[in-house]
Amino acid sequence: MKLEMYRKDELESGVHITFTNGSGRSCTTYLTNPSDSIDHVHMEYLQERLPNVVRREQVEFIKRRYAEEIGRFQQPAPAPAF
Repeated sequence: MKLEMYRKDELESGVHITFTNGSGRSCTTYLTNPSDSIDHVHMEYLQERLPNVVRREQVEFIKRRYAEEIGRFQQPAPAPAF
């Protein structure tokens, strides 16, 4: 299994997510406003976004990899003005 997160353009605020399952089938979705965590999402939601998700093991993998990767896409807080 593999999860890739990327932006096609530096000006994009959203994130593209491509999940490839163990059979090699890939699906991609776009999150316009990605949250810090997806721990709260249900399997049905992920299946709507990524139809190749069919097992609970895949859901847990996606949640774990998302948590590892999302920090690369978060905007840094603006520095305080002095």
